[in-house]
Amino acid sequence: MVNGILAAAVSGVSAQAGRVGVAADNIANLSTPAYKRHEVQSRTLVTRQTSTTAHAPGGVQTIPRQLADVQGVLAPSVTATDLAIAGRGYFPVSGRVDGGETLYTRDGSFRPDADGYLVNSGGGYLLGRTGGDGPLAPVNVANAFGGVSVSEDGRVSVLDATGDSRTAARVPLARFANSQGLQAVGGNAFRATAVSGQPFLETATGIQSGALELSNTDLGTEFANLIVAETAYGASLKMIEAADQMSARLLDIRG
Repeated sequence: MVNGILAAAVSGVSAQAGRVGVAADNIANLSTPAYKRHEVQSRTLVTRQTSTTAHAPGGVQTIPRQLADVQGVLAPSVTATDLAIAGRGYFPVSGRVDGGETLYTRDGSFRPDADGYLVNSGGGYLLGRTGGDGPLAPVNVANAFGGVSVSEDGRVSVLDATGDSRTAARVPLARFANSQGLQAVGGNAFRATAVSGQPFLETATGIQSGALELSNTDLGTEFANLIVAETAYGASLKMIEAADQMSARLLDIRG
């Protein structure tokens, strides 16, 4: 019984430490564009009850979950290549100019690099099509002497030295049957999984140029979660202390 109490209390300490870590991560990314907060759900971890007269302690198990499909507030920006998505969808990006895995993000903080490729704050190169239904390739806006504009349907246009407008690329949006099944990777991006399903690349709708999606972290909620986790953590430590005292008394009796 004492060992069961210890195991349950230790699982509580571990679970609440994880909650504190998740809250800290969410708060740290409060200003990260399009950051999707994590939450931790708990469920009872019950061992098999083999007796009708004694309880077998179980404990608690935590299940992390990222709110990937919850949109943050859209805030205006003075940069035309800052892009936000009003509604569902993700920008397709790549970590390399010369190919590599296609990832998906809502972080639209794109800026031209030294070679004219649009790259966001996470190092993702924005992907688009230069014509028709061709393959995706990094969007390049080099020689945009008169500036860059992006339409609601993802058309990236640049003004050349003569003042003429030309279409540099057409950016589609990726949508998933189950966006909660996406796997978070570095750079505020996601990877498609068997749970999320493969992406549907569709003609963009709802792209807002000169705007950024903010983090969907709510500071008040995170502080409340910290208070709850700290209280539960302290209670679990008290259970460990009680179990230790019970063990000591049993040893004294046997001795």
